[in-house]
Amino acid sequence: ARALVCAALASQQSVLSNLPTGDDTNAMLEGLAQLGAMIEVSGNSARVIQPIQTNNLDPIVIDAKLAGTTARFLTAVAALRIGEVVITGQEALRKRPMHDLHQALCDIGLEVSPLNGAGALPVAVRYREQTHSRVVIPSSTSSQFTTAMMLIAPRLPKGLTVVLEGEVVSESYIDMTVA
Repeated sequence: ARALVCAALASQQSVLSNLPTGDDTNAMLEGLAQLGAMIEVSGNSARVIQPIQTNNLDPIVIDAKLAGTTARFLTAVAALRIGEVVITGQEALRKRPMHDLHQALCDIGLEVSPLNGAGALPVAVRYREQTHSRVVIPSSTSSQFTTAMMLIAPRLPKGLTVVLEGEVVSESYIDMTVA
């Protein structure tokens, strides 16, 4: 998931090998394609030909199905886009916590509008002028919130310093993102 997001945010073409099979990977590929990335998949490899299109104004809805990683990463990625993106998923995913990610995006000035209660899916996001370049994220809930913010940091005009607050869960996943 991390590699796919990085490739879809990069300005040059990327080739990814050994993609895992399954619903999570498919949900991520479909979501990135809806955001405008052109991705050719052949077997367990993918070539990202064109990055996501952040200047598109057309509203879109991305169904992350049951993929929490997809929902969290693409919520942050979609917040780079000037047109509204609704991130949703199946009922079980809509019950999973999202508050810390939504708050982090708001804290740096991006637009987050809950559509079914704060801190849950579905949520509408879009880019607004970044107002802050530092964000504090509680790190005791999910490393995916931190990872989502780290993945979009290079595309933010003011960059981003991520400060973790509290005991870090799944530190190895944050290390994977750093790598």
